[in-house]
Amino acid sequence: MNMCKGFVDDVVAPEYEKSEQVDFGNSCIDFFEKRDNFTEQDFFDEIMHNDKMKDDFVNYREKYADESSISFDDNFGISQDDVKKIQK
Repeated sequence: MNMCKGFVDDVVAPEYEKSEQVDFGNSCIDFFEKRDNFTEQDFFDEIMHNDKMKDDFVNYREKYADESSISFDDNFGISQDDVKKIQK
């Protein structure tokens, strides 16, 4: 979720309309709140409304992973406690 927030701040805010920024942020929160497991395909299907945003997200994720030495799995469990902490 921290990476998604960074994507909104670093990519969506400067490059997309305000409404797309709000929609993406709210959709991410809803996505993580309603699930116990993350799958990349479900995330793309439900959150990414255009190919440009999907491509921007994949590029951002790769850059984020390189800079922070984190690898991202395409599928992982979602901790609702962590989701609540990030929302505060």
